[in-house]
Formats: sequence, structure tokens, C-alpha cells
Amino acid sequence: MKIKTKRTKTVILSYKIKLKHFDDFIRLCNWDKNDLDGFIELLSKCCEVEKDFFYNLSFSDLMRFVNELIDYVNKNMNNHPKKAIKINDRYYKLIDLLNLQVAFYVDFDLVEKTPSYLLALCYTETGTYTDERNSNVDDREKVMKEADVVDYMQLANFFLTWKNFLEKAKEMLKK
Repeated sequence: MKIKTKRTKTVILSYKIKLKHFDDFIRLCNWDKNDLDGFIELLSKCCEVEKDFFYNLSFSDLMRFVNELIDYVNKNMNNHPKKAIKINDRYYKLIDLLNLQVAFYVDFDLVEKTPSYLLALCYTETGTYTDERNSNVDDREKVMKEADVVDYMQLANFFLTWKNFLEKAKEMLKK
């Protein structure tokens, strides 16, 4: 989004929110906009943009950006997970989600505590298969904190939908 500040400077803001700011983004979506200082503080942290930038915007531009940011996430979070994502100049490919081993589902229970762990489980670095970077999920998890919130939400929605489908299938089998 291009925004012109009061100082006639044009700045392009990205709609990307890093996964390490996931909790802050959720709080931002529910924040009382009457507390403008707290709102801007949270927005600045989520977008990794200086607070002064947001203070120099007109209120209508500020709210337009926030609404477009939230709409962007809402619109894209229900898409199928991306086959590959780029983080810090490295590409990570999505594993085959339909042919997972049982051990994966054990690890999947840990995902609720740390969203970046889900990405670390499901994406492996392209071009490598057995090196240390791919074998250590904890190391990948640290890198995944820089991923886009949308990438996490797409995976989470995939697994929640799959889990709901399996629960309904079990209910049908019981009847």
C-alpha cells in the first residue's frame, strides 16, 4: 500500500506480519481503537515500522491501512498452504500433507503452544534432505518466526479442516 505522509514522503507498507508477532496481531485485531497510543504501539510492533510514521499519517490513512491489512489476512488465510515459502533468502518446500507418518501427529500436538513449530514441521529447506538444517526441527522453528502469519494460518486451517473431517467421519462410522 502506498501512503503519502504529512511530509509529502511516499512510503510503501507491506501487509506481511511476521509470525513472531502473531499474538500481537491477534490483539491488534481486537484492540479498542479509542486507545490510539496503545493501538499505534501495537501496530508499530506488528509491522516493524517506527511509531512516528503512523503518527504522521492522517487518521483515515491509518485506519485504511489497518483495515486492508486485516482484510488481506482474512482473505488469504483460507487458501491452500503454499507449496514453497521464502524466508531470509532461503526457500522451504511443503511436505506431502496427505501422506504423513504417525509420528507427525504426535508432534502436531505441540503446535498449539508455538505457531512457528507448525511451519517448521511442514516446510523443509529446498535442495537439502539430510543435512543438519533439515534434521533439526528446533533450528528451523527459529527461522520460521520470520515467516508470514498468513503462511501459518493457511496450514492451521488445513489441519483444523482435516481434523473436523476426520471427527465427522468417525461419527458417521459409529452410526
